[in-house]
Amino acid sequence: MSGFRTFNHTSQPMWVTIYTLDRGFKEDWGNVDAGTFRDWNSGTYLHGSYYQIRGQWPTTDSKFDTDTTTTLGPSDPYERVLLGGDSGVYWSKPLVRTDNFLDVPVWITIYTGSGQTKTDYGDVEKGSTRDWSSGVQGEYSSHSILTVLAEWTPIAAPLDRTLQAAPPAKQESLKTSRMFGLKANGVAHLRLEMKDGQVTWTNVDGE
Repeated sequence: MSGFRTFNHTSQPMWVTIYTLDRGFKEDWGNVDAGTFRDWNSGTYLHGSYYQIRGQWPTTDSKFDTDTTTTLGPSDPYERVLLGGDSGVYWSKPLVRTDNFLDVPVWITIYTGSGQTKTDYGDVEKGSTRDWSSGVQGEYSSHSILTVLAEWTPIAAPLDRTLQAAPPAKQESLKTSRMFGLKANGVAHLRLEMKDGQVTWTNVDGE
């Protein structure tokens, strides 16, 4: 087992410590600047073992007074992302974040890989954001190839589709493809919006 990768998707540096499960031994530790990632390979990481990944900030000269920990087991991929802000931070799987800036609800389908494996799908209400974290084999990763499809009815808002497994037919649609994590921050952030009279997908902040 080669180790772990942690992304810092907050606005401040964080201090990461990787322990064995009972915190009896520190495998790795160090700083990760805001908006960056770090690979941890110094520890003796063993297949089949469990580890704790801890994120901390000092209580002085920091907006955050935070100590958050997540546990990774042998079935978990090795990447984790720290998300949040002043009100609190938390560890997450790498995720795809979609913003719907259209004036109607949209149905999102996310595919990964060259074989176009369907990994996530569902409704995103107008003006709202939804995070997706299923990915292929249970998680997305910085090496994923993403294709994101949006489908919508451009006239009146449709009825409640919460329990539908597929969108209704005769909709407009727009698809985009990209590599996950272009800026290596653990979040692929895409926005569906109207620009110059046309619907377009935008990579938010060039991520």
